[in-house]
Amino acid sequence: MVEALHVRDQPNSPPTRVARKYSQHHLKSVLMFMGTKQDHADQIAAHVFERLSHTHPTPINGHISDQNADRNRHTVDYDSFLQLVRQLLVQYNYFNPKQDLEVAWRIKDRQQSVCILLGGTSGCGKSTLASLLAHRIGVTTVLSTDNVRHLLRNFHPRETAPVLWASSYHAGESVHPTPDDELSAETQIVTGFEAQNEIVYDKLESIVRTFRARGECLIVEGVHLSIKHIRRLVLEHPNCIPFLIYISNQTKHTERFAIRAKYMTLEPRVNKYVRYFENIRVIQDYLCAEADQWLIPKVDNTNVDRSLATLHATVVNVLSRLHTTGRTSVIDPDTGRLDILHEEYTKVHEDSWSSKQMLRKIRQNNPTRKRTAPASLGLTISPTSSSPSPPWRSNSHGSGRGLNVNTNANANGFGGGLMSPLALISPYLSIAGDPVGDPAGDPASELAYLDDVAWGSLAS
Repeated sequence: MVEALHVRDQPNSPPTRVARKYSQHHLKSVLMFMGTKQDHADQIAAHVFERLSHTHPTPINGHISDQNADRNRHTVDYDSFLQLVRQLLVQYNYFNPKQDLEVAWRIKDRQQSVCILLGGTSGCGKSTLASLLAHRIGVTTVLSTDNVRHLLRNFHPRETAPVLWASSYHAGESVHPTPDDELSAETQIVTGFEAQNEIVYDKLESIVRTFRARGECLIVEGVHLSIKHIRRLVLEHPNCIPFLIYISNQTKHTERFAIRAKYMTLEPRVNKYVRYFENIRVIQDYLCAEADQWLIPKVDNTNVDRSLATLHATVVNVLSRLHTTGRTSVIDPDTGRLDILHEEYTKVHEDSWSSKQMLRKIRQNNPTRKRTAPASLGLTISPTSSSPSPPWRSNSHGSGRGLNVNTNANANGFGGGLMSPLALISPYLSIAGDPVGDPAGDPASELAYLDDVAWGSLAS
């Protein structure tokens, strides 16, 4: 089998032109970036190299000097190579791979870069999402703004920059307004928060600039990405794609701080995050209001798997749309709003299904199907020769790639749009028990279980 391919940058370029060398690993990373399942990426990459291994090596410098030396060296032009990959993607039921594949190839080849910004308050899951997203799309560097703040503390003593040495949620305590300034408690919290962000911004911007100049991708997460500073980064660096991560449910937000306490407790006396929880919520409300004003997508991170899938799909959609339309940035130069990013995120978000909606749709499509009480669950997998695999692609380049249940799927479980995991596994689940209309059944536990089953596969 061919060990490496030499791809010419321009189609129909002469054999003497220097071609770049690519391995199966590089092709798999390109496919994973555009949203291909890992097993499909492995199979497609292997198929491409296997097919090319049966062709004759292309002469290098006008001749083949040594058959053994050139046995594993095959040169192809860029368009022919991508056309072969696109054909295989269609066979695996991935729709419209043209724009996504070209964008992913350019990014992995460092001809283009992307910087994903994840802002939000403490405890909303920014670090977790950043790590998972980096692993999924193959970004090797994740930068936390907390590390930038810690670095700057070495150059700014506590006496001269007390705001920098405080946590973001109580930096307002280091702000001392003049007697003429009458600041409310909420205003003082936000003022201290923004004051600390201003100190961190210059160093953060220089890091983003360096990565962009090198053509490397970067994910930045942290509390210091306020909406004001996010907009500044997007204006100065068009390759930035920002999101605001937040937790709408106050109880869930509080519970996330238990693991950060020394004794795994929510007791304010020993858990500083709970002690300053009201400050954290004030900052979150401030960020959400600003995000709504400038159309920066807000991701309600109550379900990590769903948030991860939404972020990935939105990033790919936005990059493909920018590539197709010829725009260089997600921000509108006239209004200052991030219209393209907001539109693509809205399409993905509106096409998503909650567990309750998915279960209701299954029952509508299968009126004779029974369900069981959650105590026994009654879920059995029917024998099948092949397991369904969800296509991420819709049939339009930058829209409709959401998390919708496709009611027009064919017999193999595939359709024209993205199908939710529950929609894919439902044909293979035999749910036996009480009739659907039985009012005595309590679906609460069943919904929770189906939610875990459906969305858990998105993280794989």
